[in-house]
Amino acid sequence: MTFRFMCVTSLAVLLVWLQLVQAYCVYNYLDNENSSVYVEEESAPSDVSFKKTIGHGGKECCPYDNSECNPRGNKKSHVNFKLVFNFGDGVAESGFSGECVGGGGLAFYGTSLSDMKVYCSHPDGIQVQFQVKRPFLLPMPVPFTMK
Repeated sequence: MTFRFMCVTSLAVLLVWLQLVQAYCVYNYLDNENSSVYVEEESAPSDVSFKKTIGHGGKECCPYDNSECNPRGNKKSHVNFKLVFNFGDGVAESGFSGECVGGGGLAFYGTSLSDMKVYCSHPDGIQVQFQVKRPFLLPMPVPFTMK
C-alpha cells in the first residue's frame, strides 16, 4: 500500500464520519507548506457565501444545511465552488470552479496544476475525482480573413 493511498483511504473514513455530524469539509493536502486553497461557494449570495482560504494541512468545515454553505440545504444537492490555488510559489492560479455534493468533502493533493488531484467524498462514502474546470476563460477567437 502506498502512503498516498493510505492517506486517501483515511480521508474517506474521516469524511464519512463527518457526515454524521452534518458538515462538509475542504482539506488542503497540497505538498508545499506555503500552499493555500481559496474556496468560495458560488450558489449563495456573495455577501454571505462560504469563503475560506485554507493553508497547508488545514481544513475548513461548514454544515451542509447552512444556507451560506449549501443554499439547497440537502446533503445530496450539488454545490459549486470557485477555486484559487497557490502552490507555494506566491502565484495565484485563479479562474477555476468545480462541483461536489453538499454533504461531501473536498481534498486537494499535488505540487502544481499539472499533477494536482482533487477528490470529492459523497455522504454515502463513495469517493470520486473532483473535476476542476476553468470556466472563466474566454474561447479562442476564430481566425477570419477580410475581403
